[in-house]
Amino acid sequence: MTSISGFVEGILDGTIPPEKHEEYLKVVLEESRRLSRMASDMLEMSKMSSSEYKLDMKKFDICETVRLAIISMESKFDSKSLELDVSFSNDQIFVLADKDSILRVIINLLDNAVKFSYENTKIGVSVWCDVHSAYVRVGNFGIGIDQKDLEHVFDRFYKTDKSRGKDKSGAGLGLSMAKNIMKLHNSRIWAESTTAKEGSNVKYTTFTFRLELA
Repeated sequence: MTSISGFVEGILDGTIPPEKHEEYLKVVLEESRRLSRMASDMLEMSKMSSSEYKLDMKKFDICETVRLAIISMESKFDSKSLELDVSFSNDQIFVLADKDSILRVIINLLDNAVKFSYENTKIGVSVWCDVHSAYVRVGNFGIGIDQKDLEHVFDRFYKTDKSRGKDKSGAGLGLSMAKNIMKLHNSRIWAESTTAKEGSNVKYTTFTFRLELA
């Protein structure tokens, strides 16, 4: 709000010259959209905290849901020339969960992976299952997350102190919401970040969540 009001005041009082108006108005527009997303996410998280919040538990194919999420993100992958490495242990894996909220988690993880990927690298997406559970994992190559930060990345408004913290398009709510959604499913989500290659500064960071098989 401070930056939005500051830029608007600068335009109105002439501090910002006319030739710069369009540039700063674009910043104001993006900041207002970010605030709108933040308000929407906070409202949704507040609803999730209510004892009256109910999941719409149904049987669905998690593989198909992952495919739909990937298709919706194609333009973002292209914007950073990211290659997808997708792996399914089975053509279909049926789970019992709230489809809309799980789709939201997957899109959030894919969007997160795009934001913090180095250009011209790969994003890995894996879906597999064991006797009782299905697993979805999204990974990316980038600066990664320090061990001390891994346990906090799902905290509300938490941002790490490297390039991940420099991202201005989010509000630090996406991963917290993902954790809340998994908690409502009596399940969990976790993060890992390891050096991609010995002697390299590139890390491969993954987020994995588990669902009950239908």
